[in-house]
Amino acid sequence: MLCALIIPVMTTHRLKRGGQRAMSGHVTSVHNQEVRRIAEYLPHYIKDIPLLVLKKANTEYKPADFKVNRQRVFKLLLWYKANIKQYRNIPINEHALQSLPEDGWSNDINVQEIPMPGAEEETPTEACADEMSHTGLDRTLHSYLASAFSAGLAHDDILSKLQPPPPPPRGTPSDPLPWNPIGEAVNEFSTPGMAVMIAPHHFPFGVGDPTDPARDVSIKESKGFKHLLRYKDGRFASDPTFMFWVYNRLLRHRALKTARYWLKQHPELGEMSMERLQQIVNDNPDDVTHHVSRILASIRGSGPYWKQQCEKLMALMIDKGMPTIFFTISAADYQWPDLYRMMPGANSSSESTLAQRVQAVNDNPNIADEFFVQRAESFVKVFLEDCLNAAWTWWRYEWQSRGSIHLHGAARLRDAPDFQQKAREATWGHLAATELAFRYEMPFHYPKAKWLKYRDEEPCVADKTDDELRAMVAAGQAAELVMTTYADKIVSSMHPRGPPPEGQGRPSKHPSSVHYPHAGTAAEQQDDLCTLLDCLQRHTVCSEQYCLRPVRSKNPKTPSESADKAEQVQYECRFGFTKPVIDSTTVRFRRLGAGVWRTIVETRRNDGRLNNYNPLEIQALRVRIRCASSGYLTSAEQHRYTDSL
Repeated sequence: MLCALIIPVMTTHRLKRGGQRAMSGHVTSVHNQEVRRIAEYLPHYIKDIPLLVLKKANTEYKPADFKVNRQRVFKLLLWYKANIKQYRNIPINEHALQSLPEDGWSNDINVQEIPMPGAEEETPTEACADEMSHTGLDRTLHSYLASAFSAGLAHDDILSKLQPPPPPPRGTPSDPLPWNPIGEAVNEFSTPGMAVMIAPHHFPFGVGDPTDPARDVSIKESKGFKHLLRYKDGRFASDPTFMFWVYNRLLRHRALKTARYWLKQHPELGEMSMERLQQIVNDNPDDVTHHVSRILASIRGSGPYWKQQCEKLMALMIDKGMPTIFFTISAADYQWPDLYRMMPGANSSSESTLAQRVQAVNDNPNIADEFFVQRAESFVKVFLEDCLNAAWTWWRYEWQSRGSIHLHGAARLRDAPDFQQKAREATWGHLAATELAFRYEMPFHYPKAKWLKYRDEEPCVADKTDDELRAMVAAGQAAELVMTTYADKIVSSMHPRGPPPEGQGRPSKHPSSVHYPHAGTAAEQQDDLCTLLDCLQRHTVCSEQYCLRPVRSKNPKTPSESADKAEQVQYECRFGFTKPVIDSTTVRFRRLGAGVWRTIVETRRNDGRLNNYNPLEIQALRVRIRCASSGYLTSAEQHRYTDSL
């Protein structure tokens, strides 16, 4: 930063869980106003660098990133002037050089104490999970702001982001933030070699910059930056700011390219005044929204993009059939020994500590994500497509609150029965059995008044004779048998040894860090499976921060009754734990609306806290998984299903 010709403006911080770096807002912007300039001399005065460091009160903060050695800075500038063409005509400011510390931290860095929001204590929701809470990782915010702003304004700005006030009423115009420009903004479209000028220490000879049009071989910026982030020594991916600048630059350029294409298709809009455009939006909002949404679908991550992906998944299910299974795969990025050996500087000959693995993942998130992607896609190819003979698969990646990647997906298996037809027959059989019980005054599942309402909405049973109803019951029972038998083949909720005793300690070595015992005996392989289930698949603790949600009362109460029970709020686990123990796999029916039912296949279980799993999948991947048969979803529910994916 002291020797960079261009200083990008951004706000970066450490995630509360895990400590990975993250960015908020746009790069080179504070409230969307650009403040980038090219230096006229080097090095910079430390007090002129637009840097604001926010640290917790009553803590000492001396990070290695801001330690300065005057002699090294001088030698570095001489190297840049001799080897990088953009630096040849930049003079060295002797006064600024002498103002740098000889070897230590400068007192000119703008470090402010700020009352950080109290981080909620993280409750371990699973055994042997998220052990990084005691690694002591830095959670300080680094805010690269314009030096023309006063410290108080920056302080208030960050505070407003940490503790945002209630939003103003809809339609209320917002006051623009006062801005004091610090120089002429750099035009990134007409400034070649911006990557070298922003991060010269990564390009010591001034070559390899994807933004330089004078390259011997022309290459797209997206491909060039992709290869840089995968460079073998990890210098680009581990840089605390470079990867965010790259990501934001590519995202903005893609959006601008899309906007130019849209204006080319509608040239009349490019010549209109702002008032005329506002009038068109007010007069025909749906028409404008339709055009804008369609063109924005090409921008990855936007709302229209995900809507388009949802529609593609809907079309896939309609054309190829509903999925047979739904699966989720998490990443044991702190435990996989193979992943740590791929990290730059890792010593494969010695045992690594948890703190070392956490730091390695935080410094090289691209390697951790790529390792997971390769591992997950190999699982889809080998397990789902080759072993289970999937007709089609679909998945998407997400990132957890601590920055760890995970996957949600669905697949349809070729040898699976027609669950849609079987579920329809099972539902009709269930309704027919209820109608017969109602006619002969036998006990059945629903209150009598409620069933009188339901049967009027179910023409498939209301007008049937007793013989026809009995035939429907028999067909429904046969369909249930087919569904439960197949579900038991691919999904299990049974613990081989039953639920472990309360207070059982953790194993000495995390099971995700141990390879599958291929050459072991049957007993050793079962021990391995039980250890994985105990550490990864059991939902041992429910907490309000993770899974407990307040239960809404179905019966309206008077204000006095509500006040009396305000302190007695009922909570339930959003995952449904603790689940009842059942001896055999059953089919459950849930009414969603008039004529709309959902069938739910519940596999037999002997442990009320155990998630569904597939033994081969969990022992191969050695991570927390979720594997469930999707059952049958009516056409009205397909939208909810795709939204959940």
